[in-house]
Amino acid sequence: YRGQLVLRMNGEKVREYPFSLTVHPFELDEAKDWGRGAYISKFLDEKEVTNLIENGHNQVSWWTSGGYSIKLQGDQVTADFSSYTEYLNMLDRAGMKGPHAVFLGGDSPKLVNEILRLLGRKGISNGRDQAYRSQYVSSDLSPPFESYLIRVLEQYHQQMKAAGHGDILSVLLDEPDHKPGPERLNWYNTLYAMVEKQIPELPTMGVFYHEGDEKKLSHHHAVWSTNRPSIELSNACKKANRKLFTYHGGFQFYDAPGKFRFSIGIIPWVYDAAGTFYWAIWNHSDEERAKDDIFLPDQFGGQSTTIARAPLGSSYGPLSTLIHKGFREAVDDARYIKTLEKRIEGAMGTKLEKKAIQHKKWLLDIKSTLRKKMVVRGGHVRNHKERVGFHFAISSLEFKGMDGKTCNLENLEAFSDFMRADVTKRILDLLP
Repeated sequence: YRGQLVLRMNGEKVREYPFSLTVHPFELDEAKDWGRGAYISKFLDEKEVTNLIENGHNQVSWWTSGGYSIKLQGDQVTADFSSYTEYLNMLDRAGMKGPHAVFLGGDSPKLVNEILRLLGRKGISNGRDQAYRSQYVSSDLSPPFESYLIRVLEQYHQQMKAAGHGDILSVLLDEPDHKPGPERLNWYNTLYAMVEKQIPELPTMGVFYHEGDEKKLSHHHAVWSTNRPSIELSNACKKANRKLFTYHGGFQFYDAPGKFRFSIGIIPWVYDAAGTFYWAIWNHSDEERAKDDIFLPDQFGGQSTTIARAPLGSSYGPLSTLIHKGFREAVDDARYIKTLEKRIEGAMGTKLEKKAIQHKKWLLDIKSTLRKKMVVRGGHVRNHKERVGFHFAISSLEFKGMDGKTCNLENLEAFSDFMRADVTKRILDLLP
């Protein structure tokens, strides 16, 4: 199909764009077993969730210092997470089923601090500041702290299950192997040992990124999240029967759509990641929503955000931004690959088996080569056009397509185009 897109202003034609549209006789797989979404500072409204879904997201995370209530009545501790369950119900209505992730602790252990406050003890503030490192050593986690912590987490998990989200991933402290070390990690090890022993059914997510982490604490968590995926971490996850998530930083609303396409569409596939988060959507409170409206330059105060928010209750918005379109395109890249993998699986034992084996070998060659050669830092390729340690630049890697033409990794967006086009040809080649 061919047509013209005409832009007019005040009735006069400003520009005309020709376009062509090709419809293939197959349906893309939804890749539902791969979660993907953003780290988000606060709750979104339903229109914003719908916008995320339309742009390839199927899960969210959030971190907050409030929104729940923990009270002490005599020697009994009670916890109310109804604000979370209400939010989850809204996500369900919008069609975003998760599994989602909630940061009960970020730079500082927010939920733990609430319990320490009830006990009249000092909490941990400025959690990553070297100047405050002694607070981890002096933190009082003696009885009855452990029993209170476990009771709060039990009530939290029960309320999440009652809302249909017993699989929600909980982060007790973000990046515990970050500075100040080793105090921060030692404190976290003590805390997490309580959780692992007393409430092992609670799905937790560990957010780590240092090399060698596969030998540390991560194997206790249901999910490992890293911005440094590697063949070692991927294999360690499989050995421990845990899921690997990747996370990717540096997203800005004004970034070109293709900037992070390879990072989201290809890297998680290479390392068999079950989920992917990017950093981040920073949204202000409802009273300060104007700071998230990029069309109000005098008031805009957003950081790295992918949503152009509209005033609360307005009839328009939110608007998708450039990077959002790139995220959706990257998700579609992964869906094309998933569609081909399922076509290959379905062709085994049929007259198309010989072709399926050839296509499977092509996919595995790309995946295994990138697993061995690629170095990822911050969720993006580090050794693209320069050596990193003993790793050579992957820009020189070259792969041959179904038509015999080759494509290297000099331009990562162009390689994503190459993958999409060649995967499409191979899907068509396996149609009955």
